[in-house]
Amino acid sequence: MVHNIGEVVNEHVRSSDWLDYVLPVLAQMTRNELRDLGLSGKTIGAVRGRRYNPTVRTQRRLTQAAAAWAETRLGLSAPANSVDVCAAWLSAAG
Repeated sequence: MVHNIGEVVNEHVRSSDWLDYVLPVLAQMTRNELRDLGLSGKTIGAVRGRRYNPTVRTQRRLTQAAAAWAETRLGLSAPANSVDVCAAWLSAAG
């Protein structure tokens, strides 16, 4: 079991997973949290509108960030896979 989501280094995110699980979690983060990830105001607007389609490298980085954000809110029972963490958070958040 992975206890630190940062240990999942080279994870591929399917397009449907990005749209269904990762992007909605990013959209729940505050503007300041998204700014801390290096996103511009325009990009934050695209994230919030769920229409942001980044490069594969950026998608991986943001997937890990979204999972880390969700993982802190879920506690210790979070799954190891970044997309699973995002899906678990969306399920728990209702």
